Amino acid sequence: MPLLPKLIVAPADKIVFCGDSITFFGWWYHLIGMSNAATDVGNVFGRGGYYRTGGLPPGMTFVNSGVSGDTAALIAADVAGRITAYAAQCLILAVGVNDVRFGTPDANFSTSINSIVDQARAAQPTLKIAATGVFVNGEDLPGATETDILAKNAIQAATMARVSGTWADVHTPLVAWEAINNPGHAANGFLTNDGFHPNALGNFQYSEWVYPYVQYPGR
Repeated sequence: MPLLPKLIVAPADKIVFCGDSITFFGWWYHLIGMSNAATDVGNVFGRGGYYRTGGLPPGMTFVNSGVSGDTAALIAADVAGRITAYAAQCLILAVGVNDVRFGTPDANFSTSINSIVDQARAAQPTLKIAATGVFVNGEDLPGATETDILAKNAIQAATMARVSGTWADVHTPLVAWEAINNPGHAANGFLTNDGFHPNALGNFQYSEWVYPYVQYPGR
């Protein structure tokens, strides 16, 4: 269960989903009740009526601000264009896998993550913020990058604590899931097809693991 406050989404709120290609391709579709052929794994109605809403509650909107290849530094350099220009009430940030892949030093990553949230809050003091952290980079856990993933996620968790945001940790349940379902430590083929982009099941699980940290009207 969440160690930090849930992200409370009010009626008529706008949500910006900001991140890299994982965001662009819609890890969050199931989270807001959407389903399509690319993401539907056949069991999106299993959450006690939540997915049966047929989408967002009336008046609620969302923005897909995912850009393939983005790092935290690239988002920090364009917070106005990527986040605050949309005048949203909620931000769900999913970033870090490219920083792991490209070897961004932790100090630089921390500077960028803190810059993102500080710029966003300076422009919108009441902005509600959640971060999901790094999902995975190679399913052969514990892999060579696991230490780096944990470090990047710890930075994001600390940043969320500093700004009274929501830390929606998706990596810890992924590791537990992989231990049971991928005991041979295959590099991909379970929740991803390439080691870091979630496949249909991966997108579903990603949303399921963020689900406890987000509260919508009527939930």
